[in-house]
Amino acid sequence: TMPAPYYRFDGDGDKITVANNANLLPGTADFTIFVAFNYVDVTNDYQAIVSKGSPTTDNGWQLGIYSTASNLSFYSTACNAGGTSVEAPITNGNSIATFVRSGDDAKMYINGVLETQDTNFFTGGVDLNDATIMSFGTRDNGSAHWLDGSLSRYIQFNNALSATEVKELSS
Repeated sequence: TMPAPYYRFDGDGDKITVANNANLLPGTADFTIFVAFNYVDVTNDYQAIVSKGSPTTDNGWQLGIYSTASNLSFYSTACNAGGTSVEAPITNGNSIATFVRSGDDAKMYINGVLETQDTNFFTGGVDLNDATIMSFGTRDNGSAHWLDGSLSRYIQFNNALSATEVKELSS
């Protein structure tokens, strides 16, 4: 059980949407996404924790289980020659994920530990500037990939956190 407050999503149409805001548009700059969550069943693929627009159209992205069950991914077709994701294995239950963009580099931490890194993920100055709503518990502006689990924290930083900062934030 996660400490209150948290939001529970049952995988069947639950969502939270946030209107577009310039502070939610990382563009080509460094950024960090930190999220504390609980998946009920990680073997069910296509479960979004958070998304900005659609990750299958230019400049949108998704953090969640995409096409590979039991793997958390940051996915965007704008990245790494179109359609690549940075993935890390996860299990059922409580987890903390931190995704960091630093220049061309993408890092995925699970519970404060670096699980995967792609040094060319953002090559070419990838611009994640989707100006549509931000969705929690779903993707594609609230129309697909429903989360079966809960979300207790989401923090977006407009800079790349260091490994030490990620570890401290995750503890």
